[in-house]
Amino acid sequence: MGPMNSAIDRYVDLRDRVDRRAGELLARHGRAITCRARCCDCCVDLTVFPVEYHAILADLRRAGVASLPIDPSAACGFLRDGLCVLYEARPLICRTHGLPLAFEDDRSPRRLRTASSCPRTFDGADPAAIGVGPADALEVEPMNAELFEINLTFARERADGEIDPTRRIPLRRLVEDLAAMSVRPSASRRGGDDHGSGRAPRGGAE
Repeated sequence: MGPMNSAIDRYVDLRDRVDRRAGELLARHGRAITCRARCCDCCVDLTVFPVEYHAILADLRRAGVASLPIDPSAACGFLRDGLCVLYEARPLICRTHGLPLAFEDDRSPRRLRTASSCPRTFDGADPAAIGVGPADALEVEPMNAELFEINLTFARERADGEIDPTRRIPLRRLVEDLAAMSVRPSASRRGGDDHGSGRAPRGGAE
C-alpha cells in the first residue's frame, strides 16, 4: 500500500490487515470455525469510534447506497433474514466473530498470553486444551490500540473541532445520515449545501 495520507486511509489499512489475518485463521482452522452466514449469535447493535463510522459511511456512499433497511426488532438492526446488510463495510469487531482471539490473561500470576473462542468454535472445547494458542489466534489488543490511536488522529484532522474522539456513534445513525445526504444535491443547487465544507455528518459531532 502506498503512503497513507489520512486517518481514514490508516483505518482502511488496519481493516485490510485484519481481514487478511482472518483469512489465514479460517484456512488454518477450517471447519472448526463454525461461524458462517446466518450465524448471528454475536450480532448486537453497536456504537463505533468516529473514524470507523465515517469510513463505513464513505464506503456506503461510494457503493451508491442511498438508504439502508433496518429491523428495529433485531438484535442488530442491520440484520436481514440473518444476514448483515453492512457486511462488506462492517466494523472491525464484527470481522473477529467466530475466530480464536489472543489476549493477556490477567487472572494468570504471570499474565500469560492465551486464546479464547466462541463456544461454537472447536465444538465448544477450550482452545488451550486442544493446543490452540496465541500464535493460532487473532491479536485483538494491538488491533484495538491501533484503532484508538487512529481515531485520535481523525479527531485532530478535523479542524472544525466537531469530532469528540471519546463519543462513540450508534451505527444505526447511518440510516439517518444516508437519508440526509441523498437530498443534498437539490440543496446544493439552492446554495445551501454544506458538502465539502469539512463539517461532520450528523452524529460525528456527538
